[in-house]
Amino acid sequence: PRSVVTSLDTRSDASRVTSWHDGSVPAPSHPETDAELASRLAIETGQILVTLREQMFADRASQWDVKDAGDAAAQAFLAHELHTHRPDDAVLSEEEGTTDHRRFDADRVWIIDPLDGTREFTLGIPEFCVSVGFVVDGEAAVGALLNPATGELIAGAVGLGVTIDGEPAEVTEYHVDWDVEAAERGGYDHFMLKEIAEQPQAVADPLLGRIDD
Repeated sequence: PRSVVTSLDTRSDASRVTSWHDGSVPAPSHPETDAELASRLAIETGQILVTLREQMFADRASQWDVKDAGDAAAQAFLAHELHTHRPDDAVLSEEEGTTDHRRFDADRVWIIDPLDGTREFTLGIPEFCVSVGFVVDGEAAVGALLNPATGELIAGAVGLGVTIDGEPAEVTEYHVDWDVEAAERGGYDHFMLKEIAEQPQAVADPLLGRIDD
């Protein structure tokens, strides 16, 4: 089985991690494609975040310390893995956006957000994610988005389509009728309403329900 990073000393440098064999992410029998790498990195980063949060909650760490440790640990792991497996590619990270200047000229760039939703992460709300994207010649080529709290993985690649937990995703049309004036009185502007209306039904319904309330 592949070595998965699952624990670290939260009281020192968060990049000092300890590996153990977990087996939940099987080692590929061939060199990883960019799509496979993106999904694996999202999954393993999510494992790090979940384990870290459990450890720090048990230690009664402050929310601020949990946030900082989560950001640092996820960033350190992704940076290490990309440097190891794609050393010639540039990286643009939401956590360290100015460190790799190669991204301005590189044909191949990984775009990552190691921990999106730090507030939810620190409060124990199961709505945060790890984002791993890959761009070739300025065009999106690969993407993987994991919710570590639920284990849901949305992955896609040009020419391969999009999957949710390994199953092909379906695209549906959804039309939303709403009262613009009433919604704006509730603090929602035209742009926000348009964004909501363009979301899948499962996402749009709860949001529009809040507007109706």
